[in-house]
Amino acid sequence: MMDASTLAQEAVGRRDPLVQIALSPFQARSYTNLVFLLLAMPLGLFYFTFLSIGLTLGLGTLITLLGLPVLLLTLWGGWWLAAMERRLAMGLLGAEVPPMGPTPFRSGQGFQHDLGAFLRSRVTWTGLLYLALKFPLGLFSFVTAVTTISVSMSFLLVPVLYPLSFLEWDGVMLWWVDSPAEAGLCFLIGLLLTYVSLLLLNGLAALWKKLATVTLGGGASVPVIPA
Repeated sequence: MMDASTLAQEAVGRRDPLVQIALSPFQARSYTNLVFLLLAMPLGLFYFTFLSIGLTLGLGTLITLLGLPVLLLTLWGGWWLAAMERRLAMGLLGAEVPPMGPTPFRSGQGFQHDLGAFLRSRVTWTGLLYLALKFPLGLFSFVTAVTTISVSMSFLLVPVLYPLSFLEWDGVMLWWVDSPAEAGLCFLIGLLLTYVSLLLLNGLAALWKKLATVTLGGGASVPVIPA
């Protein structure tokens, strides 16, 4: 016979998806999603710089002996950065990302074999694609998160700053809060905006979760065959 906690867990599992979405702002996952979105831009900038320098230098010196090693090191570094992103997606977004496959150049079967397996692995290239998309999508995510949260907090803090609070847009005064009732109304508006903002950011995080699942997993396309 099932106890009450088991029945409660099954009830949550059977909950309508719309109800789950409506309750998501009250769950811890919403705030780990927010952390992921805020980290996306600085991490994306780092990846963009790394790939730009590595690929430009490698391609620019391809006619010399330096080009191929630089390109290979860029791909190898990209694999490890993609592995870190996979961990972030699993830890902060709750994504179920398949394993990336064998660790590059550690099969013990020689450099030529490992190089071929590394270059034929799908995740080598899809992981690189994820890193390349991280900066533009991360910039959009960061701006969206900061803007929505800032607007929500500006309303929530009105009662604390009352009666010095006012709302303006692009230098134009929209509303001077000069009564406790108006301050309370601003607070309620702030609560609503916070709720809507978290719903919006959860939707954005779901897109990141899907992208990570598609590009950062399932790279073991070339099995390691014992000699």
